[in-house]
Amino acid sequence: MVSEVSVLRIRTRLLVFQLIVLIIAVAAVGFFILSESRAAGEKKLAAEADRLAARLELNLVAPLWNYEESALNASLTAEASSPSVHALVVREKAGIKVAVNEDGEARIIEDSVLPQSLSRPPDRKVKIKFQDNDLADVEVFISRRELDEEFRRSVITMILEMAVFAAAIGLATLFSVIKTIDRPLNQVVSRVRELGSGDADLTKSLQKAGNDELGALADSLNLFIGKLRSIVEHAKINTEAVRQIQLAVGSNATETAASIMQITANIKAIGERIASLDAEAALTGSRLKELDASLSALRSAIELEHVTVDDTARAADEMELAGQVVRANSKESTESLKMLRGSALAGGAKLSETGTAVETIRSKVDTIAEFIGIIDGIASQTNLLAMNAAIEAAHAGAAGKGFSVVADEIRKLAENSAEQSKSIAGTIQEIIGIIVAAADSTRETDTAFREIDNRITGLVGHLEKMNAAIGEFERTGKVIADAAAKLKEGARSVESEAQEIDRARRNAIAAVDTVVNMSAEVSNGMTEIKNATEEINYAINDLKDRTNELGDVTTDLSDTMRQFRT
Repeated sequence: MVSEVSVLRIRTRLLVFQLIVLIIAVAAVGFFILSESRAAGEKKLAAEADRLAARLELNLVAPLWNYEESALNASLTAEASSPSVHALVVREKAGIKVAVNEDGEARIIEDSVLPQSLSRPPDRKVKIKFQDNDLADVEVFISRRELDEEFRRSVITMILEMAVFAAAIGLATLFSVIKTIDRPLNQVVSRVRELGSGDADLTKSLQKAGNDELGALADSLNLFIGKLRSIVEHAKINTEAVRQIQLAVGSNATETAASIMQITANIKAIGERIASLDAEAALTGSRLKELDASLSALRSAIELEHVTVDDTARAADEMELAGQVVRANSKESTESLKMLRGSALAGGAKLSETGTAVETIRSKVDTIAEFIGIIDGIASQTNLLAMNAAIEAAHAGAAGKGFSVVADEIRKLAENSAEQSKSIAGTIQEIIGIIVAAADSTRETDTAFREIDNRITGLVGHLEKMNAAIGEFERTGKVIADAAAKLKEGARSVESEAQEIDRARRNAIAAVDTVVNMSAEVSNGMTEIKNATEEINYAINDLKDRTNELGDVTTDLSDTMRQFRT
């Protein structure tokens, strides 16, 4: 018994334990997703830092070598304006130059003391060299503001989702526990209230919900009801035995007194009835004649019903035929929609292939853009070499004049190459924009194809349901036709019965005439019977009073026992 009544407690604890384990599992999955998202963001920032370092190695050589302060500041400002850059620190022999990104705008700081935000180690260190000469060291600080904001939003979203999930699971668990306890308990309360109402049904028993505390309570209450039913059944048997004795004692007296009283009343009533029998016979005759008009109206109604039943049968046949036509059309529409769905799926597949091709072209164009960047860098380095050659030719004087002309041509060629590479880069950017638009359009078209497929699928389902409904419609038409046939047969039966009633009416008129003749003979015999019954009535009254007292007591006891249903 101890192990049985503890089942409810164990079940409740198991539900709570499952809830806790499920919440912990969801939290673990959420934190794993957040960590993976953070790692992906860090990886993206690292790639951005590598690209920025490569650009700085190319773009800062000329300004640092030629001591062009404005060009150096412009290059630093342009690179530091990127949202992914927090600051660029250039360490020269002459001093330190810092380009800081403040709310999307770059600002140059020339100070030997770095801002507090740059106290952490840099994300990348770039050494700017030219012809084996160390020009400067550049430290790159990547901005993690967007990554931190995104991570913060993800954490808040995860916490809210976990809270909603935990609340839903908690409510489900609470509902399960309440369902486990409340329903059996309400059944017990309802059964006890029924027993206390004074009109209890002792044949019913409580259904045992399980081997727990409520199940043990149901078993105990069922045992009590069983014992109470046995007591009430025994009391009913005894009450019925007493009632039979009372009936045996007073049966003859009651029946005799009733018979005497009935005979006396009948004799008096017969005398009165015989006096009015003639009038009643005449009235009955007139009513039988009126019945002839009612029978004529009934026959007219039967004929009208025949016409109505025929119209109903024809309408049912037409309804069945219309249902067959509609079902055929619906079946044809279903097949057409299935073919249309196949075409839509094929179009979606072709569109997916087009999207893949567009993505491939986009990747190739990105590669060409990288090549153009390399050519631009080579042109810049060639221009620097031409400038150095011109400087050396000037130092050589007349002997370097021819070399100066060659250097000037090389410089012009490098500038022309740089302009052409910029023009090609702009064209490639336009192509990339067109490709991106084409890819977006392809994705939107693919989404539209999927929506078309979903709607066609839903429409096919509705048509199949309509086919089933039409089949039910046809079956209903058949049922109506069968019912109309049966109704027509019933109308014929009613017409036959009306004819029988008319024959019975004529026979009744003849019987009324016979009754009028017999009433005179009966009146004389009733006078003699009345005198004999008055003497018997006085002897029965005393015995009747005694049996009535015993009957009252037995009735009270029987009514009390009848309140319990066994």
